[in-house]
Amino acid sequence: VLFCLVSSASSSVQLQATWVFANLSVVDELKGRIGAHEGFIPLLYATLARSAANADAHRPLRLQTIRTLANLAVDSANRPAVASGLPTAIETLVGATRDDIAQATLRLIVNLSYDAQIASDMLESQQLLSMLVRSCGSTNEAIQQEAVLCIVNLSLDERAEPKMLAEGAFPPLVAILCNGSLVLQEQAAWALSNMTATREAKMKAIELGALPTLKSLHRSSSGQMRQASTKIMNSLLSMVTPTSRKVFLPSQSTIRDTYRGRSPLVDGARMSSAHKRPSSLAAPSALGHKGAAGPGAAVNPTESSADGAEGGVGAGASSTGSQPAD
Repeated sequence: VLFCLVSSASSSVQLQATWVFANLSVVDELKGRIGAHEGFIPLLYATLARSAANADAHRPLRLQTIRTLANLAVDSANRPAVASGLPTAIETLVGATRDDIAQATLRLIVNLSYDAQIASDMLESQQLLSMLVRSCGSTNEAIQQEAVLCIVNLSLDERAEPKMLAEGAFPPLVAILCNGSLVLQEQAAWALSNMTATREAKMKAIELGALPTLKSLHRSSSGQMRQASTKIMNSLLSMVTPTSRKVFLPSQSTIRDTYRGRSPLVDGARMSSAHKRPSSLAAPSALGHKGAAGPGAAVNPTESSADGAEGGVGAGASSTGSQPAD
C-alpha cells in the first residue's frame, strides 16, 4: 500500500508516504526489501525530475525523496539501481538553493561513492567535480564535510589527481586543512595525501602553505590525523631542499610512517578515513513525531538522525566505531 501511495495524485499523501520511507529506509533489514521493489527507485528519481521546475514549492517532498535514496544507497545491493539516477542527483545538487537539499544530495552521492566502479564513473562528470569543489568552500560545515568525504573516496582512483587539480580542488582543501574543524582537517589531509603523487600536485600543496599546518597536525592526539599527516608530509618533503626539510624535521630527514591501513574501497597505498560505512539520514515523521534514528557519529558516521525537517547529519551523534565498507 505504501508503495502505491508514493505515486498518489494527492501531493499531501505522496509527501506523507515518502516521509515514511525516509524513516523505514534507515533500518538495515529493510533497505534491501525497499530497494528491490520493482520500479520504486526510478519512481523516486521521477519525482525529483518532475518537481525540479518548482523546487521550492515541493521542497519537503524533494528532501524526503533524496533522503530515501541516500538511505537505500547504504546497501551495496541497491547501489547500481540508485546510481542509475546519478545524472538527476547531480542536477538536483546543481540546482539546490537550500542547504538541507544540498547536504542530503551530497550524502546520496557520498554513499554511492563507496562503490569503486560508481566512483570511477563519477570522475567522468566535470559538473559533479565542479560542485564538489564549490561545496568545499561552503560556509555550512555539514556541506563541507560531505563534499570532502566524497573527494576522499574519489581520490582512491589515480585519475582523480589531475582532474581535481584542473577543477581547482587544492585551494579549498588546503584552506580546510589549515582552518577547518578536526574532522574536516583529517579528511582534507587524506584527500591531499591521495592526490599528491606528481610533482605538480606536490608543489601546488606546498605553494598553498600546507607544510606548516601539517607539522602542527602531525603532533595531534588523533591517531588518524597523525596517520594522514605522516603520509602527506613524507610526500611533500621529497620536493624541498635538505635545509628546508630540517625546518620541519630538525632531528630526522623523514617521518617514519608507522601507519599502514586499508581504505574503505581498495587495498594499497591510497588510504582514507572517510565513512567506514555509508550513512543514512533519518527524517522526522510528517506528523511531527521523531523518526527512527539509527546510531550515528560526527567523525565516522554510520546512521544519522535529524531533529527537524530542516536538519541533516546529527552533529552530536555518538560514535559506533569503524566498520569496513559494504
